[in-house]
Amino acid sequence: GTAQEFLSWFSKVEGVMQEEDEAQYRSYLTQLHSYGDQCDSVLSDISQAIEQLSRLQQQYSHVSTRTGALHSACEQLLADQTRLVTTAESISEKLVFFDELETISHKLN
Repeated sequence: GTAQEFLSWFSKVEGVMQEEDEAQYRSYLTQLHSYGDQCDSVLSDISQAIEQLSRLQQQYSHVSTRTGALHSACEQLLADQTRLVTTAESISEKLVFFDELETISHKLN
């Protein structure tokens, strides 16, 4: 072989080596893009989870407020019931005199 053939062969070998090096970097770049896409997907999932948790927190707050209002209303109803029972007992005690009056009236007639 001549020097020209050697230079041609060496140029081809050098080209192949560069392509192999570039292929390695292209593969690495493809992996990086894949990891980037996976990170974007995870970030999207996290954003959706945060939105759902925010809605759950709002719903919990609403239910908690309504439960507190119901509890207060129940306490008021129990207080009203106690007051009504006391009033009914007081009236019943006063009606005893009229029952006795009616019994005495029947005996006198």
